[in-house]
Amino acid sequence: MGNEIGNAARAHGARIKLAKEAGITRAGLHKALSKDGNPSFDTIVKTMRALGVKLVPKAA
Repeated sequence: MGNEIGNAARAHGARIKLAKEAGITRAGLHKALSKDGNPSFDTIVKTMRALGVKLVPKAA
């Protein structure tokens, strides 16, 4: 999941602004969303909010 959000973050452009809006450092965002990153759920949620994306649970 982190990699898909990383792709969205790259497409969004200005990662410094995105990181600031998510409340984490640019380096932390890059590391968390890299191919080998292991972001916490909190980092994923903060990044999604900064991207204007909402996570909505759906029954399987």
